[in-house]
Amino acid sequence: MPLTFQNVQLNVVAIRLNSHVGAAPNSGGWQKIPAPPGIGGSSSNGELQIDLNSSQNIPQLFNTAAVRVDNYKIVQLQLDTSNPGSLIPTCPASPPADGCIVYPLQINNPNGITFSNPDKSVVLSTKTKTLVSFVMQVSISITKIPTAPGGAYTATISITPMTNPSTGTITGQVNVATGTGTGTSPSGKLRKLSVSAETIGTNTIIASAPITPTANTAGGQTNCPPSPGGCFTLTLPAAGPPASMPFGTLYDLAVSGGAVNYAAARLQPLNPGEFISVPSFKVTGNQTLGNITGSIGDGCVANKPIIGATLQLLIPPNGGTDNSVCLSPATVGQCVTVASANTDNAGNFPLPGTVSTPAAFANVPTLPKKSDSYAMEVTAPGYDPLFVQVTPGSGSNKKGGGTCSVNGGAAGACNLLMQTGYITGSIPIIPPNPGETALIQVFAEDHNTNNIESALPMPKTVGSNPNITDVTFTLNVPPSIPIGFFDLFASTIDFYQGVVDPYQGHSIVAISHVPAPAACATVTAPTPTDPTQVISCVGHGSITGTVANPN
Repeated sequence: MPLTFQNVQLNVVAIRLNSHVGAAPNSGGWQKIPAPPGIGGSSSNGELQIDLNSSQNIPQLFNTAAVRVDNYKIVQLQLDTSNPGSLIPTCPASPPADGCIVYPLQINNPNGITFSNPDKSVVLSTKTKTLVSFVMQVSISITKIPTAPGGAYTATISITPMTNPSTGTITGQVNVATGTGTGTSPSGKLRKLSVSAETIGTNTIIASAPITPTANTAGGQTNCPPSPGGCFTLTLPAAGPPASMPFGTLYDLAVSGGAVNYAAARLQPLNPGEFISVPSFKVTGNQTLGNITGSIGDGCVANKPIIGATLQLLIPPNGGTDNSVCLSPATVGQCVTVASANTDNAGNFPLPGTVSTPAAFANVPTLPKKSDSYAMEVTAPGYDPLFVQVTPGSGSNKKGGGTCSVNGGAAGACNLLMQTGYITGSIPIIPPNPGETALIQVFAEDHNTNNIESALPMPKTVGSNPNITDVTFTLNVPPSIPIGFFDLFASTIDFYQGVVDPYQGHSIVAISHVPAPAACATVTAPTPTDPTQVISCVGHGSITGTVANPN
């Protein structure tokens, strides 16, 4: 019986290149493209988890890094040696239902996942100050299956170049005029001038490219403006639609760094194999840079920091100058994120950057007039979003990190408070079998939608005590949602022979049409009385089907 998997996850640490086809793993000459720092793993090097199933039709970009100009004849994929990946088999249609848990993966060739042409010819060539993309197909062959649930699968992994990847290319220019500022930041560190492609309407960066003075004729460019401006090329995943129904993938572009003012564009859909040449960005260099620092706290509980809040500086795309459109929930989707930050465990922002890449909020161009300000959106699960007018400061610490004004109020230090409300209640439950526990998670979503607004920060743990018949909860929710009502649902995190099962075996309980609380107030959700609305162990099944005319 052939093995099938719903998830095939690899923990990728780096891609390496070498111009010598017989180079040993520890020999010299390897050029390394590391995973973006801080995105995973236990070390500062980081690692990127890639699901081979979800990247079959649209490639996932790994990282961009500078390598030596050369003709490379061997490419190597490096995985986390202690935890190379995991597999989740497809659940069987009939008992024994032992297939939906996470299994560790062991690799037969952990240090030798390489590709080279049989005739030892060049696999990849690089050019001076030119971005070159390399898309590989990763294949996995199972050589040994586990003998017990949670045991390891053993596999051999191979890589081959893709000749027709599902990607498109964005090219353009950045023209930098001479400015009259100082061209410095309070910290003395400058971010490099670059263009970032973001998923439309978000701050999720898919890829970034430096601005270089070298033309990329493959991208349709024939010349570049003189330094400090130049050209850029971005190779991006593009959705491959049916030929009769094209739709492509939508991106925003943001120009930042290099002591220039921000610029942004919203692009037309990008289709596989397509080249899009965007109009030139015209920016002014030698800007004086400031910083934005402060804290985010709970407006209902004194001295309670909000951890992991997201702050985004927004500007209108395509040369728009009216920042006020970025200060309204109704129109903020029309704007592009040009810098973002997050709060730490004390609620302070921004998180520190590195020597080579300072925090984006430490390199904010000051505006020509003192009365001018940026639009900033602050979001955190369970809280109303804040729309803030912010002016960068010239200090190098929290006391000199700019001024903020909320809803047109007086400007002051950017120590901001966010509003929340509370929904409390209880959900009936049949306790787990003796010796077992169930983890219960409660979610709140806008009424009659699938837009989840918040969840419990930690699931509730329920043991096998027969006297426990209800799960009580208190949930933070944003009080000012336009719909005015929430739907709640509770699901479980279950285990199978000590291993987490990605599909819960308990029933899901829903509570509909719960009124949104006022700020800092509490609303009690009704307790379900329907006998079917009880968290109980029922097992699980699957639903399959087709979707006609997807868009």
